[in-house]
Amino acid sequence: MPRRLKYLNALHAFEAAARLGTFTRVAQELGVTPAAVGQQVRILEGYLGCKLFKRTNQGLQATANASLALADLHSGFDRLEVGFGRLVGQAGDNRLSVSVAPALAWRWLTPRIQRLYQRCPNIDLRMDASLRLVDVAGGEFDIAVRYGEEEPGGLVSPVLFEEHQLPVCAPGLWQDGGCSTREDRLLNLPLIHVESETSDTSVSTWRDWAAPRLYAEDDRFDRGPRYPSSAMALQAALYSQGVTINGLVLVIDDLVEGRLVAPLGPGSAVKQRFAYRLVYAPLRHPTAIRTTFLQWVNAEAVKTKSLMADFLSAG
Repeated sequence: MPRRLKYLNALHAFEAAARLGTFTRVAQELGVTPAAVGQQVRILEGYLGCKLFKRTNQGLQATANASLALADLHSGFDRLEVGFGRLVGQAGDNRLSVSVAPALAWRWLTPRIQRLYQRCPNIDLRMDASLRLVDVAGGEFDIAVRYGEEEPGGLVSPVLFEEHQLPVCAPGLWQDGGCSTREDRLLNLPLIHVESETSDTSVSTWRDWAAPRLYAEDDRFDRGPRYPSSAMALQAALYSQGVTINGLVLVIDDLVEGRLVAPLGPGSAVKQRFAYRLVYAPLRHPTAIRTTFLQWVNAEAVKTKSLMADFLSAG
């Protein structure tokens, strides 16, 4: 039976608009302008001779007649994505591109990556460790691990880790002294600062951490060496150059294995607003290799979250 499906682009625009609620979000998903999305919907409305949407305070809402077709259209485009993914998979089934925040790539992912290769020895993994906001929706990367809030624009962004910030240092640096409190002892040590020239939201300052505390205005918080990244600051702490504020995800292995200590204990950990999130487009090229990576990284995260929970509960 010959196929004569007309207005495929217009149907795609209509299906996405019904799913996402605004032309702007559709434009982000499809990589076009909102005006182009609106034009495609109007073309389809002209062909059908009826309106497909009504505008509400919550965004676009499909009309009653239009809603009757949505289940079939959603399913149809899902199947098209799967079919296209199979075609892509035949050309490069083992290729996967992943963008990871630099500190997480260095401190958490790299020490564990060998276990991914053991599970999937033929994976062709392409890594990017930068703060650059890569285009996952458009296909520049298959997966990104970002530190932030839930992603807009039709991307899936489940939480991989919630994060806590706390002071850490090398064990030899934290010794009994003559000060009356642990806080005074801490402030008499060199405090390592991160002065990032980027908008890295993972960087907390000493005063950010100390804000809920009565001694936050102590001038000693401004003393100490300065580094351009949290990764360099952490390396300096490991070499006993001072105390740094860092994320628990990044230091939990060092705390468990004794390379670092938390001078003020688990109670000094401050939960952060943002979290590390896995970001990917749910319907774009759902290859077996991507599924394997997501399963592996989530399994590794479960182990780390257990260590973090044990550490925090010890306080």
